[in-house]
Amino acid sequence: MALHRSEVKRIAVPGTCRVCGCTEECACILGDGLACWWIDELHTLCSAPRCLAVIPLAELEREFVQTGTVDLPGEGIRRSEEAI
Repeated sequence: MALHRSEVKRIAVPGTCRVCGCTEECACILGDGLACWWIDELHTLCSAPRCLAVIPLAELEREFVQTGTVDLPGEGIRRSEEAI
């Protein structure tokens, strides 16, 4: 199911993706046993392509400018227990 910009939640809750609603305990499975990770410092946007696709580029750039960083995979990569 495709998400549209008008469907994106506007109230951000730290630890919950503002687009798909995933959390640390229930992450998006991206394939090959990899789960999503947090893109932003407040942990309100996950790395799933379907989530990133509905956030305007200007908003992602603003996040980067405000925090000076965008979280990249590393320790934040989570593996699905079912896939291991």
